[in-house]
Formats: sequence, structure tokens, C-alpha cells
Amino acid sequence: MWRAGSQWVEDWELESDVYTDGGELWVVQESDRGPEQWRIGGTAGRTYLQTRSPGERTDVVESYRAAMSPSRWHHLKLIKRGAGVWVALDGEPLSEHPTYLPGRWRGNVGIVHWNPGETGVRLRGLRFREVPFEARVLPSSLPSSEIQAAIADAPRLSALSPRLFEIDAMGLYRAPVDDELLRILSHRFGWEIVPTVRISGADPEVSSAALEQILSEVMSFEGLRVEWSGASEALQKTVVSALETRARELSWKAGRLVVSESEENP
Repeated sequence: MWRAGSQWVEDWELESDVYTDGGELWVVQESDRGPEQWRIGGTAGRTYLQTRSPGERTDVVESYRAAMSPSRWHHLKLIKRGAGVWVALDGEPLSEHPTYLPGRWRGNVGIVHWNPGETGVRLRGLRFREVPFEARVLPSSLPSSEIQAAIADAPRLSALSPRLFEIDAMGLYRAPVDDELLRILSHRFGWEIVPTVRISGADPEVSSAALEQILSEVMSFEGLRVEWSGASEALQKTVVSALETRARELSWKAGRLVVSESEENP
């Protein structure tokens, strides 16, 4: 059973009661750019998170002790957000924190059952819904108290957004940041890294040049969060339009553009 590709969302939750007579049961998401897919599930013996190309190789990302025993109902809940996947089986999380999922996935989502004995699978209470994108904004110094607060909220948190850039009338300022710590946190907790640029009363020419420089840098991240501070409505429209146009030119299809209404209302 598949959810149509035209209805996909970036971050989502799937929940259902499942019953099988045996075989393998998988929640699968395909790539929107090729035959690759990731899947989570398995047999009565063990549960796995895998990436694979059908008919070719299968790589095990994580192996979990919990298993879906046949001939009984199980409750499955899965949250795909940011760069991670969090799964609970019968109310118990398979891991302490979401598991990092390499690559980016925006294709069809489905539930696949395979059994050579041709026995079936039953689902009840199936629900698929969008999960709001949540980015935790942090100072570029990455204080430990802020990191610990993010870790406590890890299952629902999609990204970390360090304040790296600021554009004002004088031009662009880039704050120093511990890139290695960001990489470790992303892989440890399945977060995207979507830096924040704060834009105040800069004129369009200054903003345009600064944005060109920022876009060349954020290609190594998963997107960009824009925050306004006293910028005019005209400047806001100009900046958003320039970002969207430039991103398309760079084929930045895998990135996010997150626009904040104001510094006080992120």
C-alpha cells in the first residue's frame, strides 16, 4: 500500500496497528530521483533500518532488538523528520534517540509485506500526517545548555539553526562556529543543520551581494533560515525572491528555505 508521490510531505508521521501471519513487514520510502529507498521493519527475529537499491545492494544502517512477532497485533509509530527516523513498537522506542538516515528522501511512502507462504497482513487505525518542521535556533557558540535542551526534544526536532550570518547596512558578518560539533550532533540525533541569517535594514544592493556569498556557503548545509529584524516589507520580498531564484539556479532541490516573520516570532 502506497501513498501517492504527489502527496508527499518532508516530515511525517505514520501510525498503525499491524498483524501478520509471518514473513517480512517494512515501512518504505522511495527516492524521488531514482530506484533507491530506505525501509524499516523486518521479521520475527529482529528489526532493521536499511537503505537499498532493489535488485542490488542493501546496507544496514541500524539493527534493533525489538521484533514484530507473528500472529498478534503490534502498534507501530514512526516519525520521519529532518535527517532522522524515530520508531516505537508497542509503545516502546526502538532507540533512545532518532537514528540518522543518510541521504535525502522525498518519494512515495508505503507499507510492504512479503511472505513466500502467501499469508497476509492486516492494518487498522492507519494514520499518515504531516509533522511541522521544527528548527531549534541556537547561538553560534553552541552553549551546552542549549544543546541539552535540544537533545531532550530530539524526537520532534527536525533541525538545529545556529545564528551564523547577519546582513545589515555595512554588509555581511559570519560568526565562527564549531562545524565538527554540528556534524557530530547531526549524525548522533538525526538533525538537519539549517543556519540562520538575520537581515536588518540593509539596502537591496548590499543584500544581493551578501546573499550570493551566503548561498555559496550554505550548499554544505541542508538549507537556510531567514530572520528579519527591522527590514522593510519591500526588502523582505526582494530577499525571498532572490533566494528562491538563486536556489533554483543552483538546483538546490534538496535544501529548505525557512522564513521567519520576525526575530520575536520565529
